[in-house]
Amino acid sequence: AASPMVSVFLRVLLATVISFGLVLFLRKPIAFSRKNHFFFDLQGLFNFSLNYNFTYFSETMIPSGLVAVTFTLVIYFNILGLRFIFGKAIDRKVIVSALLGASGIFLIFQSEIEKLGILQQTMLGLSLGVIATFYASCGNMVTV
Repeated sequence: AASPMVSVFLRVLLATVISFGLVLFLRKPIAFSRKNHFFFDLQGLFNFSLNYNFTYFSETMIPSGLVAVTFTLVIYFNILGLRFIFGKAIDRKVIVSALLGASGIFLIFQSEIEKLGILQQTMLGLSLGVIATFYASCGNMVTV
């Protein structure tokens, strides 16, 4: 089996080839400014490199359902990012909705969570999942 990093690389490479092939087939212009390319690069780094790799490494240590639970943190990271980076007010409805969503995900994977012990590998897997989620939120902030 390929390592997680190789898997991510091959997936992104395939998506790139398909995307460029489609653009060429449709004869669409693909010229963008340096500023746009800078933000494309940041989005790619956070969303499709760091996030994916940390997620895959996390899944080698903990069940994917638990990684899904850690990924519910993305809404909180996004809310905080919008508040502190862009000065957006935090609407109470958004917080309530985020808590309800996270509660639902927790209930779905509750049995998997209960089976886990507090092992070093589990803590590392959870940490990697949270870091992956943070990077996904950084990618989201780049697109705002």
